[in-house]
Amino acid sequence: MKITKSGEQDYFINMNNNEKRPLTLRERINQIDPIQLRKFDKLKGTALQIASEGIIRHLKACDRMGVRPEPSTLREICDDALLGKRIFAETNNDILVA
Repeated sequence: MKITKSGEQDYFINMNNNEKRPLTLRERINQIDPIQLRKFDKLKGTALQIASEGIIRHLKACDRMGVRPEPSTLREICDDALLGKRIFAETNNDILVA
C-alpha cells in the first residue's frame, strides 16, 4: 500500500496494482463501511487529523497482515479522535504514536 498526502485533507491510497488511480482515504473508508464514512465526515480540525492518521495506520497494518479492515475498528478510531485520544501502534518493538 502506498500512501501520499496531497493538499491539506487528501490522502491517496494505492491498495493494489489493479487500481486505475489511487483511492482517497474517504473512498477507502466507503469501501469498508459507508456508515463509518458518515461519522468520519463529521470530524473537523484536530479530531480529523487524529482519525486520519489512525485509520491510515490501521489500513497499513491490515494490508501487511493480509486481513480485511474491520468497520468496528474505524468506528473506535473516530470515537477516540473525538475525545482527543491517539491510537498507539507497536512496530518493530518501538511504540509509535499515530
